[in-house]
Amino acid sequence: MCRVQMGAALVLGLVSVNAAGFEFALGADSRYVSEGRNNLEHGGIQWLEGSQDLASGLVVSGAYGSALSSTQEYDELNLGLGYEFALADWALGLGYTRLEMFEDEESDNEFSLGVAWEGHPWLVPSLELVYSTEAAGSFVELGLSSEWALGANWVLAPYLVVGLDYGYADEVHRGYNHTAIGTELAWQFSPRLGLNMVLEHQQLSDSVELVDESEYGQSWVGAHLVMRF
Repeated sequence: MCRVQMGAALVLGLVSVNAAGFEFALGADSRYVSEGRNNLEHGGIQWLEGSQDLASGLVVSGAYGSALSSTQEYDELNLGLGYEFALADWALGLGYTRLEMFEDEESDNEFSLGVAWEGHPWLVPSLELVYSTEAAGSFVELGLSSEWALGANWVLAPYLVVGLDYGYADEVHRGYNHTAIGTELAWQFSPRLGLNMVLEHQQLSDSVELVDESEYGQSWVGAHLVMRF
């Protein structure tokens, strides 16, 4: 089952000042938090990511993540194919992702559907649904985001996400899972080079029974250097 953080990624994508056909990113997050849970016992995770826009809205992407701490053995590979298109003020996307969690000796296939209304950039509602074949369950995220230009090279994007679990993160729990609140700050300091920073807190529902010693509230920060060509 996928452990990739959906939160900011699904609502905002990668905040940028200049769009590009190929994008490469290298960064790290202080914790590996998704679905309100901290996935690594020690430290955070580092990411190497790339995506290429193809013709007619097709996008291929890949991401390799590994634990930052030397006391934690974990790595994963995500390979994806997506199709993005627009209808009037609506942005829509379909996607498939193959996931390999090497240390855990697990793999998964995920199918996703996303939709966002972009009629007003200061308030963008969105919905993202992901179905996991390994878990035989789905996860839904309802989001609100806002994007504000702070000068020519800075973009601030606060967001709020509510997650609903239907057998994806917990095979028993159904319904409200967590709330995430955060903000992303993008600095485009050259035509092809930028820095994306994120601060987020996720609060897990008290009705979810944790099987480990994880806390119900998780906060994390991240910074990613982004190159566009």
